[in-house]
Amino acid sequence: KGYSFSSETDTEVIAHAIDFAMKSCSTFISSVQLAIKSFSGSYGLGIVSTKYPNQIIATKKGSPLVIGVGKNGNYIASDQIALLSVTKKFIFLEEGDVAVLKIDQITIYDQNGNLVDRPTKTSKLKKGQVDLGNYDHFMQKEIFEQPQAIRDTLESRITNDSVLISSFGYKAEEKFKHAKRVQIIACGTSYNAGLVAKYWLEDIAKISCNVEVASEYRYRHPILLNGTLFVTLSQSGETADTVEALKTAKIINSNISTLCITNSDESSLTRLSDLTFLTHAGPEIGVASTKAFTSQLVSLALLVCSIGKLKNTINKDQEKRIVDGLKRLPGLINDALLQEMQIKKLAKRFKETNRDLFLGRGTMHAIAMEGALKLKEISYIHAEAYPAG
Repeated sequence: KGYSFSSETDTEVIAHAIDFAMKSCSTFISSVQLAIKSFSGSYGLGIVSTKYPNQIIATKKGSPLVIGVGKNGNYIASDQIALLSVTKKFIFLEEGDVAVLKIDQITIYDQNGNLVDRPTKTSKLKKGQVDLGNYDHFMQKEIFEQPQAIRDTLESRITNDSVLISSFGYKAEEKFKHAKRVQIIACGTSYNAGLVAKYWLEDIAKISCNVEVASEYRYRHPILLNGTLFVTLSQSGETADTVEALKTAKIINSNISTLCITNSDESSLTRLSDLTFLTHAGPEIGVASTKAFTSQLVSLALLVCSIGKLKNTINKDQEKRIVDGLKRLPGLINDALLQEMQIKKLAKRFKETNRDLFLGRGTMHAIAMEGALKLKEISYIHAEAYPAG
């Protein structure tokens, strides 16, 4: 169409496509609506034009995008955490939505161009949860927040000696009772948590479990049998490959039951799943996940216990031992964190290494994988996990 490009980014293509649409459309909103019909793939866009001052158009497909409703203006961001300093009221867009934001007005259209009303939610996050406090960096802060994150995850989910199955949702008992197998889908850290749960589910609950990386699952042609409990793990609930894998699974077999374990009650996974279990880990800002991993493991332990109870593969004594262990966990993590100075000394001995092996057997192999992932993410030192056997 005669456009010349000054970069090699797909974002520039979007700007030109909207400009081209403006030549045949009379309004800013209709130009964007026409242009996005030609887009494939994922996007979360905030669009401004000098021809239409004092407004932003926001649209999303496959990427997180939230509108912040403020007293003195309206805002967009990819995460509500970014807007806590200006508002606690948020509107979460659905797939394909296009919203027009002005200082005192928000208008939203669905993917078919119909005017829609999306609910405004009030965030439970406190501004202090995203402040650094007395810590050197967010990674350190979040490591030390793990005992409280686990307490919050367990709160009102266990009694003195039993797990409350209802914490997974009012349909959980029926869906868990009829589950013949479990399929866990996740990426990165969440995938490693899922691998630990596979050992627990098969060893303790005596139910078959398969774990797969979400990106691999969605790009092949999996067999999905009736009686499958399809579990997705994601801290944000917006991990693109995990969301798409869930959509794929529901197309393959609409009879499956779906459960998502996430930290976000307003996420894509939450909206797509039959059951939701919230980890209550709080916001995670550091690059490498810490609270998400341990709170997901705790959530999966509760899932194992719930399925085992309903399948009669776990008796009351076993359940009480598991619950007692979970109650002791925050204190045990605190004990580990008290060793920070010794750990710093050890780190100095290893800082010159340029390749590292993490070894583990059984569930510890999955923990070794998580350790290797952390070292790569944070230090860019090559690391690999290997089964100790």
